[in-house]
Amino acid sequence: MKMRANNFNSLVPRCLLALAYAAAVATILASSPAYAGQNGDAAGRTPWTLTGGLLHARESFQATTLLDGRVLAEGGDDSGTMLSSSVIFDPISKTWANSGNLNAARSLHSATLLADGRVLVAGGEGAGFKALDSTELYDPASGTWTKTGNLIEPRQGHVATALQDGRVLVVGGSGLHGDLGTAEIYDPATGNWASTGGLEMQVVGATITLLTNGNVLIAGGFKPHTTTAVAELYDPVTGAWQPTGSMNFARSEATATLLEDGQVLVAGGGPINAELYDPVTGTWTVSGKLNYSRANHTATRLLDGSVIVTGGLGINDAIQSVEVYNPATGKWRLDGSLNAPVYRHAAALLQDGEVVVAGGYYHNGIRGRMVAISQIGPP
Repeated sequence: MKMRANNFNSLVPRCLLALAYAAAVATILASSPAYAGQNGDAAGRTPWTLTGGLLHARESFQATTLLDGRVLAEGGDDSGTMLSSSVIFDPISKTWANSGNLNAARSLHSATLLADGRVLVAGGEGAGFKALDSTELYDPASGTWTKTGNLIEPRQGHVATALQDGRVLVVGGSGLHGDLGTAEIYDPATGNWASTGGLEMQVVGATITLLTNGNVLIAGGFKPHTTTAVAELYDPVTGAWQPTGSMNFARSEATATLLEDGQVLVAGGGPINAELYDPVTGTWTVSGKLNYSRANHTATRLLDGSVIVTGGLGINDAIQSVEVYNPATGKWRLDGSLNAPVYRHAAALLQDGEVVVAGGYYHNGIRGRMVAISQIGPP
């Protein structure tokens, strides 16, 4: 999981933080059925197609589909070294190429596509494993990064989304002195950040979703010593937060995907059951079971409205399987496999409907390492 993002206290050794977070998520994974999270599911299934490599092994980075159809990936962590490099995936040649370097090396940051086609990268974990307050803008036309206004609070492991008016909301994460329950708004017109209310609690590893009505849903996450099922709504017009219905299951490092009908599908993060949030009623309904419980996976809505989930971390090892959710039936089905079991990887939807999955942490049994694997699917 994104262990370094979950600092209970800045004075606590990093190894203890990682163990505490891993233990908390392992507990909730273990509460799922005994067969959940194992990695025997990929046998005999069609693997995805390998593409040109990512050029540098990395995990805990972001991948963003640009307006011209290319995919930007930047930063990340390679065995404890934060990266400043960024790379661009060409969907025609199926290869990655170097682009400009970030001004500050970082992982566990956020990356948000702006209305004008630029990408805003905010915060993250930098040198010395400290949370950053710096933010940068990527210009796809020139392939360069430019500094923009600093966050009010340094943060890593936070979540972010573009709002309907073009501004960007960042929420939660871990700061220099512990987890955060604050939120900030970035205005592309001025390049400045402003505080905008706060959550009821500090949280890391939550999900964030822009709803069709313009409000923002925050759900789950890891708060000190435990995971949570709490969900809250942010109103960009008033700048206020308010509680909404809690999930049926506590979860952290889950995924949230906006469906075509306006509901939100939350999957993984511990429980094997997926859930649907109805913005009209503010309630959650259990909707099918994953075949394998997972966290730190990816979820992408495909052009036909279904949702594809790749990889992730199970009870003991990374998961190789791919699953697809059918909104019409509320059912999950296994659909091929990645070429390696990975988690903390990134995925992006291409304009032709395929998905590119890249990087991550490979772990199978006692072996573990960052990878530069890139692949496209479904097969």
